[in-house]
Amino acid sequence: MLFETIGQIWFFLLLIWFGIVSGLIDEIGKFLNTHLTKKITTKKANRTKIKNAKKNNTWHLQILLFVADFIRVIIASGIFYLASIFYNYGDIRLYSILAFAGGFILERKVFTYLIAKIILSIKNKLQKKTTKQTAS
Repeated sequence: MLFETIGQIWFFLLLIWFGIVSGLIDEIGKFLNTHLTKKITTKKANRTKIKNAKKNNTWHLQILLFVADFIRVIIASGIFYLASIFYNYGDIRLYSILAFAGGFILERKVFTYLIAKIILSIKNKLQKKTTKQTAS
């Protein structure tokens, strides 16, 4: 009984780490969504909003965004489930859910703006290289 109690702090920290990893996967997925729909966000990495889908005939983009969101949720749930099985013998407790959600929220609040800046700087560098190559 004591051994299980000692290992819980490591499992808690591990779930925070897996929450951060799931948040990064979610961030990459959102970037791919914006790239696929040709709508890059500028200051904040928010979800792209497609307005007047029926007027613009972009209903297929909404379906694509829904499917991509669904896949990201399945991946995050799978990471949580596999971590619980492999590292806590399938025991899911309230603190494990809170640790995973805390890691995910931590990534969303802290790392989102850093990742957005990195992605935009890479995008700008690639655009400069492609404009130089086309001008030559």
